[in-house]
Amino acid sequence: MRIEKISAERTLPLRQEVLRPGRPPAESVFTGDANPEAGHFAVLEQEQEQEQGAAIIVAVGTIYREPSGSSHADERMRGPGAWRLRGMATADTFRGRGCGAKVLEACLEHARRAGADNVWCNARTGAAQFYLRHGFQTMSDVFEMPGIGPHYLMKRDF
Repeated sequence: MRIEKISAERTLPLRQEVLRPGRPPAESVFTGDANPEAGHFAVLEQEQEQEQGAAIIVAVGTIYREPSGSSHADERMRGPGAWRLRGMATADTFRGRGCGAKVLEACLEHARRAGADNVWCNARTGAAQFYLRHGFQTMSDVFEMPGIGPHYLMKRDF
């Protein structure tokens, strides 16, 4: 298992499979993907069938500079040092193995090196405990993202 910085395009199949199943592929493309400061990270696992098998992407995440426009955001989340975490996805068969944590660490380090003050995300309610374990705090009550499901606004300060 290894972590790599990848292109936004390489994140799309897993984003769609995990985050937007049955939805059009275009819904897995985010406006911040083309941001030149963006970081797109993946955990790759070597396929077991072959000694020299191709590496497959088993977890992805994206981070880029974007102030929050939420009414629940604090002042720092609205400032120029705010970065948004998006598209965190892990293949079902690789959940619980630390893949998401590796991607999150890489995303946070990317933002920190670029001078981020904080990172925020709209976290699915089922993922909230994961983010809390990694130093995030909940900033809102549950809200519904149409067609996607219930979320919390969460943030982590540096």
